[in-house]
Amino acid sequence: MTSETESNAPSVLTSACDLASEVANISIESERLQSQIEEFELPEHDDYSIYDDGKTYKRGKARPAKQRDRSLNTWYWEHGEGIFEDKKRRWMCEACWKIKKFIHYAETSNKAIVKHLKETHDITEHGHINVIQLQITPADDKSGNLVSITPSIFDWETLKLRLIEWIIVMHIAFSQVENDWFRRFLAVLSPSLEKWIPKAGNTIKSWILAEFEERQKDIKKQLQASKSRIHLSFDLWTSPNHLSFVGVVGHYMSPQYKVETVLLGLRRLHGPHSGENIAEAVLKVIRKYGLTGNQIGWFILDNASSNDTCVTEILKALRINDTVERRRLRCLGHIINLGAKAFLFGPDPNAFEKEVEISQRYEEEKKEREIWRKRGPIGKLHNIIAYIRNTPQRREEFEEKVKAELKKQKDHIAATARPDEDVDLVMKEPLMVIQDNKTRWNSIFSMILRAFLLKDPLDLFIKRALKKPEADSPLLKGDELSTSD
Repeated sequence: MTSETESNAPSVLTSACDLASEVANISIESERLQSQIEEFELPEHDDYSIYDDGKTYKRGKARPAKQRDRSLNTWYWEHGEGIFEDKKRRWMCEACWKIKKFIHYAETSNKAIVKHLKETHDITEHGHINVIQLQITPADDKSGNLVSITPSIFDWETLKLRLIEWIIVMHIAFSQVENDWFRRFLAVLSPSLEKWIPKAGNTIKSWILAEFEERQKDIKKQLQASKSRIHLSFDLWTSPNHLSFVGVVGHYMSPQYKVETVLLGLRRLHGPHSGENIAEAVLKVIRKYGLTGNQIGWFILDNASSNDTCVTEILKALRINDTVERRRLRCLGHIINLGAKAFLFGPDPNAFEKEVEISQRYEEEKKEREIWRKRGPIGKLHNIIAYIRNTPQRREEFEEKVKAELKKQKDHIAATARPDEDVDLVMKEPLMVIQDNKTRWNSIFSMILRAFLLKDPLDLFIKRALKKPEADSPLLKGDELSTSD
């Protein structure tokens, strides 16, 4: 460990200063550097002090009271933390600390701090210096005189980030970057800008996945640097296309002593919504971020009984020697909601709501099924497919029966793919029956074609669905497809 000999010289944990410069702008190609960084270690430290080479640097609440709340307006303090050594304030680089390097300067070393940010992290007072100048063709007014235009300078990484953020947030198809009208619009802004935007949707997809991986790595570093245990809250959600997910959110205190809340994962839940299945999905998220039992704190969950089983399984898997009663906290919002409903609807409002919901849905579905059944075999097929796709569990049950069919009929699968389906994907993933709808003109044809392809697993599913107990909502006998159908 090297220590500082002059007030303007940085103190670093290792001699690999050049590595920090490359790591500050991590890209897809920097996996090798990332693996090296993870081998570094920060000096011994806690919430209030950093101990390095015989010196103690005060931080957080341990800082001198007169200096603790002092406003620091110089721009480079946005990228550093104030620490004190022998009552003298020092600037510690947060970007370096995140990659396990302890680099700091005397507060008065303005030039050294600015030079470090610029040369090591490409950061200046005006942001990142990785810029590109656009070539703008001067326009001429009606009189024929050229109009003076100032060349535009932009940060390429920022442009790239804003593009994919717009695509994600606004649900824009990746292929829209290939659209001639979009590219014409860019060309009006600048002919050179149009050349920078990729011409293939797959490139956008790879950018988004790469950005996701980088942000996930950043969250992992933040969690590992947390000043508190990581507390978790999670709940179930069913998507509009009937897929079940577990959303896992982490709550912790950052190195800057701020309470942070971050989405850690949205995991697909397979099978019934049991505590064991929920725990399996949550544990995958916990392990993805390299968290151990010692780092996990409390669980903030609603009052579903399956959550007791879930927490039990998580404690057991992480070898946390504690009780569910102590580690599981009840969601106050859910408790208030239950109390209000009990006041309005009696001691068991959930049963009342479920009875109303089932009654309404049953009557509506019953009418709809009867109408379709009158239309013969196609109406029955519609009812069967609606039954399969109605719950995540039935979809998964059907997919299991289809897996074997994939191997047998690979040559015919591509021909049944719809225009909006990826042929390569349906070759790999279990095929699902296609639901007809009134807005897609050929949807009934697609439904029948896919049903013929999946005839054997469909027959097997129907036979078993008819024999299900009443509590599991069996398929109605009137919807069974006969040989003549």
